Amino acid sequence: MTVWTVDGQQVYSQSTLESENNTLSSLIAWSPNGKYLASGGSGVHIWNARNGKLLSSFPTFAGTVVAWSPDNKRIAVGGDYGKIQIRDPESGRIQLTLQAYKNADGEVYLNSLAWSPDGSHIAALGPHQGDFLACWNTITGEATLLPFKEPVDEPNFINSIAWSPDGQHIAAAYHNYDKGIVALWSRQEQGGRWRYDGSVAAHFWLVYEISWSPDSTHFATVGQDNKIQVWNISSKTLSNTSTTSDPDTNDGRGIDFYALQALGWSPDGKYLLAGDSAGQIWLWTIS
Repeated sequence: MTVWTVDGQQVYSQSTLESENNTLSSLIAWSPNGKYLASGGSGVHIWNARNGKLLSSFPTFAGTVVAWSPDNKRIAVGGDYGKIQIRDPESGRIQLTLQAYKNADGEVYLNSLAWSPDGSHIAALGPHQGDFLACWNTITGEATLLPFKEPVDEPNFINSIAWSPDGQHIAAAYHNYDKGIVALWSRQEQGGRWRYDGSVAAHFWLVYEISWSPDSTHFATVGQDNKIQVWNISSKTLSNTSTTSDPDTNDGRGIDFYALQALGWSPDGKYLLAGDSAGQIWLWTIS
């Protein structure tokens, strides 16, 4: 795990704890207050973001996805067998366990989850076969299914979920045959209900990640075709598109060996930052 300044200066590099098969299968999540980093793998590890010092660790299931609550006081941990655990990041104590869908062999894994901006809900895979997305209450554990009206090749496989900063929209990415699709929902004023707003065919093959602009008017996607797309949420139209310019990373079919995967929007909305599987960092200016 390496931390950099925005102008490319390395602050520190820290070895993360490896999983049992000697690979780190995880996501790294920065706490909203910028003080901590959480990494997954064979367990969850909490780090001081300024100096890389390991603060705490606790065991959990493999293939872990981690996400901080907006108030920095809880961490959601999702992994194999469809389990989501909400834990205290200091002690590791489990506060709540949710059960998303898994088949009889436990082959459906959680690849993404997202907290609501107010911390009251988590958007994640639904609890039953054929469910798509659910909003889980982080106090009661109740799951509310979001309406969904499109055919899906693998209805229990979601690559990325992102909640808009204003709390009014959710975007979730999945693939249907050779298309990377982003489905969209908007919150309705009465009863806490959600409306399905359709979808956009964002990429060829997988959509790796979704990131919302700070003002919630646009969302960006990065896909296996090595493109970054910026979408207008009101019109569902493409506002901007960019790609890497390194021809050596392309295998001749439009799919890159060193594909762009991680994606983040700067707090001022002026930049998009992406990371690829070769460890390179890419920075785009959003006009």
